[in-house]
Amino acid sequence: MMHLNDTTGCVKGQHLTLHERIEIQTYKHLKYSNRFIAKALGRSHSTINDEIKRGTTVQKKLVNGNPIFHEAYYAETAGGKMNLQMHGKEFFQTSVSTFF
Repeated sequence: MMHLNDTTGCVKGQHLTLHERIEIQTYKHLKYSNRFIAKALGRSHSTINDEIKRGTTVQKKLVNGNPIFHEAYYAETAGGKMNLQMHGKEFFQTSVSTFF
């Protein structure tokens, strides 16, 4: 069976680059869908979904004593988690993104 609508231009098994992760972060900030992002990057939509799951962080901020939760995708978080999975405990993330 031949698939004519193949959108992937990359070799299977190739990791996302930091540049691609930053593009995903930008597209998500602009409220684009995961499928749109996949087509724009020439990747599978499941790759984008997995990446967003890996890089999504929930942050808590107190406003007038009430907690407010903010959920967002960060390229640095996803890259750090991927490196941790690949290299084990010897790798740890040293930079922290600021909240607002």
